[in-house]
Amino acid sequence: MEAKIAAEESGKDRIQVFFSMLEDALIDCRDLLIERFEWSCGQPAASASFMYDNNLMAGYKPEEGIRSALIHGTLSVGQLGLAECLQILINTDHTTTAGMALAKEIEKLYNVKCKEWK
Repeated sequence: MEAKIAAEESGKDRIQVFFSMLEDALIDCRDLLIERFEWSCGQPAASASFMYDNNLMAGYKPEEGIRSALIHGTLSVGQLGLAECLQILINTDHTTTAGMALAKEIEKLYNVKCKEWK
């Protein structure tokens, strides 16, 4: 995701604009994950009867529905293409001091947002 966003931006403020675009993309990811969770909670247990019938869904209580099992899971946002993103933004990757510094800033944004949304 990062590399795609980095490639869309050019100009002297490209890193600042990149972070703004990345934050917007992370918000979209959060919203989509919540939407997928809610959709999954609305499915009948019969849609995955093997899982429920064999106690593979920890915490599942038939009287409470699928949400009782899914609420114990995790929703995650991950990274793909960080090295490529760095190449696009600053013409180096994480193996250099400058690349590692920017990579850490990107990681920090992920960390801050995920902590905020827990």
